[in-house]
Amino acid sequence: MIIGVGVEGNSDKEFYEKILFRYFPQIIFKVRNYKNKQELISKTPSFWEECLNRNYNGCFILVDSHEQACISEVRMLFNKNIIHECRKSIEERNLFICVVIRGLESWLLADDGAIKNLFPSANYEPPDDTGIIDPKKTLKKIDLKRIYISNKTLLAKQIAAKFNPNRAKLHSPSFAYFWDCLQTKFRLIES
Repeated sequence: MIIGVGVEGNSDKEFYEKILFRYFPQIIFKVRNYKNKQELISKTPSFWEECLNRNYNGCFILVDSHEQACISEVRMLFNKNIIHECRKSIEERNLFICVVIRGLESWLLADDGAIKNLFPSANYEPPDDTGIIDPKKTLKKIDLKRIYISNKTLLAKQIAAKFNPNRAKLHSPSFAYFWDCLQTKFRLIES
């Protein structure tokens, strides 16, 4: 089983490679870093075509929302063929656009156990939805020595080592959507 994963940057690649390989060891994940949001969006059609040509079992595109107000606004940034493919039922499709509300840092902050492990002196309790907070300001408050906040890739790598998707799903609906789609896809591939 092989699944392609398109991401925006180095920290995303570090994070997803660690958690995906740990939680789905039966799947080979081909994680591709496109360096930024615009490049990821513009290259999605060719990446999707490559996944089809290589007979991958699926393709996930993980794109940050940042300045867009809502998920549908982010999805509309993709070309019409990509949008059409993503409108199929989960059982029928092999392409998933998953919007990371407010950016990777919001997903990292969704697992309070991993945060407390990495920053033991931090007094941190996540809100019901980490997509409503400013994740960079929150991380600055947690990381008083500014060790990790200055190095987003190191932060992603360190949190990924302790990250628990089931805890994170409780505090990030956008992460829960991604993880549930991935688990559903895995079950469909296995059956």
